[in-house]
Amino acid sequence: MASTPSASAFSLPLPLWNQPLGPRLTYLERRKRKKHSDAWTDDDEDAGETTDATDAGHSLVLTPNESHQYRIAGLSFNQELPGGVFPHGPPKEKRSSKEAEATRLVKALSALSPPIYPPQASAQQGNIRYQHLSAMTAILHRCLLQGDYIRAGRAWGLILRESFKGLPMDVRTDDRWGIGAEILLRQGQQEAVGIADQGGLPETPNTTETPPLPFTKKGFADAKEYYERLILHHPYTKSAPNAISSLHFYPAMFGLWIYVIQEEGNVARQKIDLRHDDSSDELSPEDDSSPDREHHEGSADKKRSLIATTRARELENAQQIAARMDELLVSPPYMDSPELLELRGMVSLWIGDLFVSSLQTRPDSSDGSDPDAMTMDELPNTIQARREQRLANEKRQAELQKSLEFFEKAKKRGRSVAYNLEHFHIDDDSPFG
Repeated sequence: MASTPSASAFSLPLPLWNQPLGPRLTYLERRKRKKHSDAWTDDDEDAGETTDATDAGHSLVLTPNESHQYRIAGLSFNQELPGGVFPHGPPKEKRSSKEAEATRLVKALSALSPPIYPPQASAQQGNIRYQHLSAMTAILHRCLLQGDYIRAGRAWGLILRESFKGLPMDVRTDDRWGIGAEILLRQGQQEAVGIADQGGLPETPNTTETPPLPFTKKGFADAKEYYERLILHHPYTKSAPNAISSLHFYPAMFGLWIYVIQEEGNVARQKIDLRHDDSSDELSPEDDSSPDREHHEGSADKKRSLIATTRARELENAQQIAARMDELLVSPPYMDSPELLELRGMVSLWIGDLFVSSLQTRPDSSDGSDPDAMTMDELPNTIQARREQRLANEKRQAELQKSLEFFEKAKKRGRSVAYNLEHFHIDDDSPFG
């Protein structure tokens, strides 16, 4: 029968708390116990093996490992061990009976059919600062619903001046940052209307029935500056990639810019249509040979020219937006932003249509006269118009190709394009699709 193998020479030593205490440490430990607690009695014979403790008639026998854990934890031998999540976490504080009863009632009410959820916000629990914030937020939203942007701006200013726990209010909390731009954009228009209602003179006389713009140039400038300040104060950082930063503010600013330009162009064209429609109603449709009919034809040409002028102004502003976005899209992280890339592609489509619609004269919009029957004075104008038409179509095709590239980049960055490219009629040569 083989003998029992001995312990390996390469086995690891025992941890310190599993090793028996030496004679000197045992003696010192016994003296230390006697000094701190007279209620404890130590057995000299079993000092190296066990520790006997007596507390109010109860006897406690501890192994060296257990007594070492008491010393490491800083507890005396007559103290109870903490329960709960010890030693992986601090002991949980016992809640009062009132809080426990409130929690039980909330759970019982939420289990009803239909459930009842009593208010549990800090504002309903007696916090005065939260109550003030809730009141100002309610006033802000009420004023926005009623279109009172002046009072909404005052409420917004009071909210921004608040501070909680020593920290100022962050406009990005609960996605409130867009409210400031909306108030600044609409505030100037309401002030102008208020002046007119009080008997003062408005900024521009309203001679037509077209509705006024819902903003002013000053309001747009203030809203644009507001976004630029947010971009400077909250730049994109790699340490917080999901936080609201300049990646969110730039698309909002460019979208606001595009909205303002398009709205100004639409209102300007509505005024032109109304002005020329009123003048055409005064003519008799049966009298084709009257001098007024020739005046009407000249007025139609003038109307077409004025509309083309508004389109040209819109094209110039759109190109400014495209240039600003191109400067931004050459540097990270904006060059990888799907929102900015998609928005840039839409701006290219917009510019491509404006290249054609902003032409002053177009051959396809003429009276269809034969070029051989034209006089020598009219022929150069027609040739020039066709050259401008061909050049505008080439520029439009270049912008369409550029938009496709931006859409493809946006799709590769992890987001599909919001619009279906088949609905843009890219292969159609007509400027209006």
